[in-house]
Amino acid sequence: MQPIILRSPRFDDQKIKLPGEIARLSVPFNGSVGSPAGDSYPVNRNIIELLTGNYPRTTLAQDSNFIPLTAKGYEDYWRKTSIKSISGQDFSMADEQNLLCDWLDPRAGDVIADLGTSTGLYPRTLYRHQPECHPIAIDLSLPMLQEARQRAIKEGCELTLLQANAEELPFFAGSLDALSCGGSLNEFYDPQKALYEARRVLKKDGRFFMMYLLEADTLAGRLLQKASSLGGIKFWSRDASFQLITRSGFHIEKEKQLGIVQFVLLRAGD
Repeated sequence: MQPIILRSPRFDDQKIKLPGEIARLSVPFNGSVGSPAGDSYPVNRNIIELLTGNYPRTTLAQDSNFIPLTAKGYEDYWRKTSIKSISGQDFSMADEQNLLCDWLDPRAGDVIADLGTSTGLYPRTLYRHQPECHPIAIDLSLPMLQEARQRAIKEGCELTLLQANAEELPFFAGSLDALSCGGSLNEFYDPQKALYEARRVLKKDGRFFMMYLLEADTLAGRLLQKASSLGGIKFWSRDASFQLITRSGFHIEKEKQLGIVQFVLLRAGD
């Protein structure tokens, strides 16, 4: 495979070429990567730590993801049933994975970054569907990325694991074929900035699959969301969310709503 190219977090015009063996997670990779300008970033057990000494502002909801116990239980005890529970409709995690692969349609050679990956559900799904694509799992939380690594190893998936900020993506403009984001838009400190960054790094006509939550339409739901907002979680009406998306330079190609759960397939506009 051709090497994954990152943009240096410190020098915008400098490239960081990643060795292919970093994605072979069953073989521990330790060391560092860097650009010709001399900046260097540690790699511990295949996880590239780009945030060393430069942690961004976070919400309380994001902070909870730094707890190792949260990472351990997230996928098995929450993610597997979350959409069915939240939407009130019979829609399983397998249904979500099928929708992801059907809409995003990963192709051989595609470089696909997942923003706010948590335990890497979307990248693993994409790799199993198309083993010739190159998924990149991005998260602020090392415990989440460590759990993503273990799950990928068990499933025989090759992923590039990046500790990085979705609001300051370490990629050059127009360098990625596709993006995905499953639920993290609501938790980002600045969702609009994250969407602008997503548009910047996508190739012209690049695809972006996203799932996020809308404002509740029941009193109980609104009260629960009001409490969640204290932790920095944000919710939008359907129309407001579409405005957020189109303002960032995307076209909405497909959309599917299940209660307050919204799926969209976006295309990068001109």
